[in-house]
Parts: sequence; C-alpha cells; structure tokens
Amino acid sequence: MATAYTVLGVAPTATAEEIRAAYRSKAAEVHPDKAGSEEERAKLSKKAVLVNVAWSKLGTAEERAKYDERLEELARQHERPMATQASDAAAAAAAAEQLVGDIAHSAGLDPATCARARSAAGKTAAAITEVRQIFQSFKQ
Repeated sequence: MATAYTVLGVAPTATAEEIRAAYRSKAAEVHPDKAGSEEERAKLSKKAVLVNVAWSKLGTAEERAKYDERLEELARQHERPMATQASDAAAAAAAAEQLVGDIAHSAGLDPATCARARSAAGKTAAAITEVRQIFQSFKQ
C-alpha cells in the first residue's frame, strides 16, 4: 500500500525536517514544468498531486498525528482473523452476484446472459478472496 511516507520516500520515523526536505525534493522532481511533452506533463501532474497530498498529510504535527492514527487503525483492521475476512468476502461475492444480475435483468438481457453475468461476478469476488488469502499467508 502506498502511504504518504512512501510517496515522499521517507520512513515513518522521519523527522519533520526530513519530511520537509523530501517533499521539496519530490515536488521539484515531479513539477509539470519539467515536462517535454503534453503526455509527460500529464504524468508529472498526477505525480505532483500525490506529492502534494502526501505533504498535506505529513506537513504539520497535527495532520501527521491524525494520519498516523488512521494508518494504525487500518493495520489493525488487516489483522482480523482470516475466517472473518473470508466470510466478509463471501458476503461481498453474493452481493456482487445479486447486483450484477439485477443490472443485467433491468437492462433487458436474456436470462442466460443474466446468469453468466452473476457467475462472472461471483468468480471475480472469489478470485479477490483467494488473492487476499495468499497475501495474508505471506504476512504470517
């Protein structure tokens, strides 16, 4: 997961001065005026937005404290038992199947197409669950 720290290339233990220096360096590096083409300008503009958002999260002690607290909360949520995550994913798969089926039906698609759409949604949700479990196994 990209964090404000990784965007700026600093550790979460970095001092305010280190963060400020990293921000200035990254901001200069991705400034859109350095672009040679419109395509490059668009890419640099997107990167500049990320750098500026990262700075907004880490630039003051108050904002940084709020941001760190939110990161810790997210980390705790990811530590939930695998069974809970799997049941959440199963519920999401069922909801996705129903939603896709309803959309297909309301679009006037034939029953076979609606069934295929539901099945594809369920398979996608199952694949996401499998990938999540693989990543979790590496964390343990």
